[in-house]
Amino acid sequence: MIYHAIADNLKKHLPLKNTFLKDLHVLDSASRTKQDSADTMIRVGRTIPKLLSNAEIDHIRHEFMMYAAETIDQSWYIKKKYYDSDGNNHTEYQQIDYYRNKTLSLTTSFGLPKYPTLSKIVKNILIISHGNSDVERGFSINEHIVTENRTLLSLSSINGLRSTWDAIKFYGVGSPHRVPIKIDMIRAVQKSKSVYNQEQLSLKSLADREKEQSEKYEHTNEEMKKLI
Repeated sequence: MIYHAIADNLKKHLPLKNTFLKDLHVLDSASRTKQDSADTMIRVGRTIPKLLSNAEIDHIRHEFMMYAAETIDQSWYIKKKYYDSDGNNHTEYQQIDYYRNKTLSLTTSFGLPKYPTLSKIVKNILIISHGNSDVERGFSINEHIVTENRTLLSLSSINGLRSTWDAIKFYGVGSPHRVPIKIDMIRAVQKSKSVYNQEQLSLKSLADREKEQSEKYEHTNEEMKKLI
């Protein structure tokens, strides 16, 4: 009975009738030669807001027909074939990003990208989040960075700490000593002191103006009280 309840809950909350998600099967290598795949790709391109111009949308069909006629290396979409212990044949496919990276890297005889519009669509589809894990991970990182003795830091300081953390993870694989020291980084560090001083001067100037306005307001109130 519990499995029926789980299934009903999934059918109720999963986007099973979402046309856009259904159309994304067009990214699969098996959809390349299907008759309606070009129309499906056009629908996908139109659905993503503010991504393509009208001219680019009109160009989708032409690019897709070229892609459908392309000679694709089987190793781009099939990782391996093997038999299990019972003698059954199995096929393990490449991940979609691997396959798409191969096909979208194709160029013309002039060295230009062969499928610029399709590339734009595919890349934007593949970065769609599949859940809240990235956001939740970001909150956990921020909680780790902003410790009790850092709770009074300004937003710009917290952003700076987070940027540093992300840079170390990306360039140094999580280890500060592995981050390559380049001239741009040296210049940025040299400039940081002057940027900090300039920011402090701006804050002091703002505080002085607010103080001056407050004193004028109090003086005006005192004059009004005398008149009354």
